[in-house]
Amino acid sequence: SFGLCRLRRGFCAHGRCRFPSIPIGRCSRFVQCCRRVW
Repeated sequence: SFGLCRLRRGFCAHGRCRFPSIPIGRCSRFVQCCRRVW
């Protein structure tokens, strides 16, 4: 789902998504797919 994450303009972050980003999915079991709010 890494490619899908990129397609949705997201990036992979280990652990949790830090502000100012929000979770939009998963890259893997321990890696969140995040997207910047602005």
